[in-house]
Amino acid sequence: MDESRQSSEEVAPISPSPPGSNSFGGQLVLRSKHRAPNSTTPSIHNLPPEIICIIFELLRDTLSRFMKVPFLLSLVCARWRSIALGCPSLWTRVSIQSLCDKDRVAACIERSGRSLLTIDICIPDDELFDNECFQTPIQLCVQHAHRWRHLSVHISHASCLKLCSRGRLELPELVQLTVRRGLLDATSPIDEASRFIATTSRCRRCHGEQ
Repeated sequence: MDESRQSSEEVAPISPSPPGSNSFGGQLVLRSKHRAPNSTTPSIHNLPPEIICIIFELLRDTLSRFMKVPFLLSLVCARWRSIALGCPSLWTRVSIQSLCDKDRVAACIERSGRSLLTIDICIPDDELFDNECFQTPIQLCVQHAHRWRHLSVHISHASCLKLCSRGRLELPELVQLTVRRGLLDATSPIDEASRFIATTSRCRRCHGEQ
């Protein structure tokens, strides 16, 4: 084998296969170190934006820190950023937790357009709940309560009472409500949630979790 061929190919030994086997054991496999002339562009860039957007959403749903995913994807390259910003459904999941970033919450609300939202509020600590860092994004989400489709709540009994004092929410598009038990003092977490929710005409699933 001449030097030019050695520079473009890699020799990889394969363990011998058992006698009688039809596999390629015992042979040498040549793996090209270079792309074919027509494959210099990654294949994902050949996909239409609609398909890439679906892939982005699947990736977001797979990872636990789903709210960060759209932001990370939008930083990869100019095309991905354009696709991500042009896909409102990618930004519909809003999480308000102990490490909440109010700027990201605001960005998700804005970039989701008129799409229905999935809201996850998990602040079991009373002191954190009162912090402006959390109150600001909560109030922003409340302004768009008419767009909530899924709501998951995990707050203390005291925080729930504070939330109730602001008036009950009209949630005409809500189809699923999850209230996590734990620090809630009511016999039923759903009863607790009913204190701050006025209307859920479309809600089909309403349950509590440990």
